Amino acid sequence: MTAAAHLPMEKNIQEIVQEASERYNVDPLLVRSVIRVESNFNPLAVSPNGAQGLMQLMPSTANRFGVDDAFGPLESALGAFN
Repeated sequence: MTAAAHLPMEKNIQEIVQEASERYNVDPLLVRSVIRVESNFNPLAVSPNGAQGLMQLMPSTANRFGVDDAFGPLESALGAFN
């Protein structure tokens, strides 16, 4: 998948936040805040320690929670609250 395929528009971020907050019964402001702090809304972010995606999941954590693509914005957000 190309990098551009993962770049969300603001509307997509709002939809991702809403879906994660409804699915896991958490405040949407919490979901949005975590995304902002962890990746500044960059779904392709990679930390110096190897954390990936919007929610900065480590590969082992992503694997544990069934996240196949930590760079997939929705999958990352849902995996972080799983």
